[in-house]
Amino acid sequence: MTTETGLGIHKAINAIKERLARGGGIGKDGKAMGYAFRGIEALDHVLCGMTAEHGIVMYPRVIGREVFHGTTAKGGYNCHVFLTVEWTFVCATDGSRETVVTVGEAMDTQDKSANKAMQASRKYAMTMTYMIPVAGDDTETYVPEPAPGSTAAAAA
Repeated sequence: MTTETGLGIHKAINAIKERLARGGGIGKDGKAMGYAFRGIEALDHVLCGMTAEHGIVMYPRVIGREVFHGTTAKGGYNCHVFLTVEWTFVCATDGSRETVVTVGEAMDTQDKSANKAMQASRKYAMTMTYMIPVAGDDTETYVPEPAPGSTAAAAA
C-alpha cells in the first residue's frame, strides 16, 4: 500500500469498515455449481452508497496481464486471463489516497475473460480494504482431504 498526504481516505475507509462490522457483513447468497459465493453485485449493492457517502472513488490501473488461449473439452475456444491491478482509493474531500494491488483470474469461451478478471480483482480489492466480514457460513473454510500420494498430500 502507498499513501499520499492527508488522512481523509483512512478515516473514510475506517468508517465503512465500522458500518460493515455493525451490519453483520455481506452474505454469500449467490449459488453456482453446488457452492455459495459472494459476487461483485452484492458488494456493489452494499458499498455503492457507503463509498459515495464517505467520498471514496476507485481508479484501476492494470499493471500486469497474462493471456492463455486454448480449447474446451468439446473443442470450443477458451481464453484464460490473469490481471494484476493497482486500485487507488481516493478521498474526494482532501485528495488523500491509498493504493492496493490485487490479482484477478477468469476464463471465458467468448470475449469476457478480461472483464471477469477485472471484476474479480476489484472484488478482492474491496473485500480486503474494507475487511468485509462474511455473514453466515463461510464455505471457503472447507478444506478437502487430499488423495494419498498427491502433491497436495505431500505438502500438508
